[in-house]
Amino acid sequence: MVIRLRELIVIIICLSLPILAIATPTAVVDAVQARAAFQRENRQQPLAQGVKLYAGDIITTGANARVIIRLPDNSLIRIGAYAHVQFEQLIFPVSKSAILTAVFKVLKGVFRFTGSHSEPIDVKIRVGNSISAGIRGTDVYTQAQPDKDLVCLIKGQVSVQSGKVTAMLKQPREGFIVPKGSPPLPISQISEEVFQQWLRNSEMNEHSSMNGYQ
Repeated sequence: MVIRLRELIVIIICLSLPILAIATPTAVVDAVQARAAFQRENRQQPLAQGVKLYAGDIITTGANARVIIRLPDNSLIRIGAYAHVQFEQLIFPVSKSAILTAVFKVLKGVFRFTGSHSEPIDVKIRVGNSISAGIRGTDVYTQAQPDKDLVCLIKGQVSVQSGKVTAMLKQPREGFIVPKGSPPLPISQISEEVFQQWLRNSEMNEHSSMNGYQ
């Protein structure tokens, strides 16, 4: 009787494993415009709608590319052209008391994070080699350029740090810019024209393919 009970428990566990695997939250690619790829365990593969992403994955994009990635809490990641972004850490909540925790490394290009505001999160974005930004339900634009790294607030608040310099962006269009090899510039208000151009750099083009390659 004891043996049969143990066998029954083993069978129940085995049958539940696929269900648990399916229910495990992850990051999923919502849309892809133009050429983009992801690298996992030194193997590069085309990035397409529906691809699941995990900690350690590296996203790269080409000319005119855009990528939208949705997290389990409906937060959105937007990646622009000629980007190189590493998912350093992804810990998704599996209980009501847990929160989404993530670290993204923007080595090159545009990276925008839009929090869902539905649940608390703890997200850090490392921009280039000079800026670390702390995100909690915020909409923020970041970019690593050859001559500078930058963070620009779209909505909410974001804490930024570069070396020993720390600051808080509280107003839309406030920017924190660090020229390569130089100290951070004072927080400044980005012009509406430049701000709108930055937003376009993270948005899908109206007449472009949104599923796989063009």
